[in-house]
Amino acid sequence: MLNNLATTPDGLKVSFARAAAIALVTVVMVCPSPGISAQQADEGKGWKGLVPLQSTRRDVEALLGPPAPGGNSFYQTEEATIFVRYADGPCEKGWPYGWNVDQDTVVSIIISPKEPVIFKGLNLDQNKYRRSEDSHIHTGVLYTSHSEGITIEVDDGTGRVKSFTYHPTDSQQKLQCPDASSRLPVGRSQAASFFKFDEYSDLSPDLERERLDNVAAVLLRRPETKAYLIAYVGRSAQKGEAAARATCAGNYLIKKHHIQADRIQAIDGGYREMRVVEVYVEEKDGPLPLARPTLRPSEVKLTQQKTLPMCRLKVDN
Repeated sequence: MLNNLATTPDGLKVSFARAAAIALVTVVMVCPSPGISAQQADEGKGWKGLVPLQSTRRDVEALLGPPAPGGNSFYQTEEATIFVRYADGPCEKGWPYGWNVDQDTVVSIIISPKEPVIFKGLNLDQNKYRRSEDSHIHTGVLYTSHSEGITIEVDDGTGRVKSFTYHPTDSQQKLQCPDASSRLPVGRSQAASFFKFDEYSDLSPDLERERLDNVAAVLLRRPETKAYLIAYVGRSAQKGEAAARATCAGNYLIKKHHIQADRIQAIDGGYREMRVVEVYVEEKDGPLPLARPTLRPSEVKLTQQKTLPMCRLKVDN
């Protein structure tokens, strides 16, 4: 499976990260036959009456029954495994995911057939689909129609279909939350979280300086790179605290190690269960790290202190 359409907490992206990119396709497999006709595939805009951003969990379970034990989004039939991504609620400022729909509205449907389905056997009009390679899988190829809201993941080596996904269409993009739609500039890909350089929680100033010294060593050795410092704070926090912590770490790199300011980006990541700082080192025009908060701002208690904590990363003159 993949993840890449909008963005929702995943641990991602969920990732919407990859489950949402694959969420571009679902077409078949709960039907008695494991195959799908070209007419069915080209119809798009929903599957068996389930339409992304319109149908609900109740509609899904009326068709498929209750989810499989141990997960509230996976459904099993004799022909396929079905994963349905549901919205966790409407848009909220500071929450960089999702769509402006009610909780438990269907966002995407991913169908993974249990029996072999050969892509050529679908007899699709490939002029209606954009072909792209899946950067996470060497032989993975995606055929996507954004106008119809469908993506097909194919193993290019064997020609077998790995999954079908139904996802929002181009005409539904207006429902995407503003903080989600503006996250990734055109032409930039999202950096994978498992490639991050470092991650640390609350450390003593000395230990945090040591971690940042390691970041500086890489930046000085590789002048074509840039550091992204994404800070998150917890359920109880001060307004602006995450941004202040990221800026503090960035200023240490600039003042202590004389790293150019345009090679450091401090990012307010929002809120998680625990305070943490993520560090990415990427090529300047390479994949772009994005914040992945796990708590909505409405779930957080903001304290009333008027001054933010002072930066503890002092630089000796």
